[in-house]
Amino acid sequence: MVHRRGMRFCCCGVPLINIGAYFILIENALLGGAIAVLAFVPPQIVALMGAVPTWSKFIVGILGIAVLLWQLLGLIAISKEKPGIYRTYIRINFILTLATVAASATFITVGAVQHTKTVNSCVASFGATPQSESTAQLVAPSGTVGNVGRDICNVFIWIQVGLMGLLVALIGLTQFYMCYAQRSYGQQQRDAARDWKALKGEEIPLASWEHHA
Repeated sequence: MVHRRGMRFCCCGVPLINIGAYFILIENALLGGAIAVLAFVPPQIVALMGAVPTWSKFIVGILGIAVLLWQLLGLIAISKEKPGIYRTYIRINFILTLATVAASATFITVGAVQHTKTVNSCVASFGATPQSESTAQLVAPSGTVGNVGRDICNVFIWIQVGLMGLLVALIGLTQFYMCYAQRSYGQQQRDAARDWKALKGEEIPLASWEHHA
């Protein structure tokens, strides 16, 4: 113990602050769960109808579940202070994040490229079809109703594709930043563990300070 100007100083090991690391785990888990719910619960997305196979949602949903469950390993690595396990966690977590973003972006791109198919599917599923020719003549000139439905589907699908692309881009950038933050934390965790092992082989000069106090 050292006395300086009426204050006492003690040499002690201060652990890493893990609040941020736990916050990223929670954010990843919530996002993975949200992706799984959005993939399985709602009906098929209109902007992808006819262009993207129905099994595509299972790929995205399974990736979301994998992201959600993988956070358990990160929780163990942080709480138990296991740098090696945490290093494995952040590597696989980055791969899962990259795969989820890539799969979502690929399916959206396919839907945009095959825009005509999605419009035709939208018109076939939601377009107004008159009951008979006489009804069609009373409501509007021949073909007008179909053209209006096609125009609505065309505009709506482009808006939906644009919003989905923007959302995937924002989420992707955010998650890649989170992965970078996890990598930085993992490096500090390994440095702290290495310094602690080095100190365990040396005599801590606390006793010598006590004799001179």
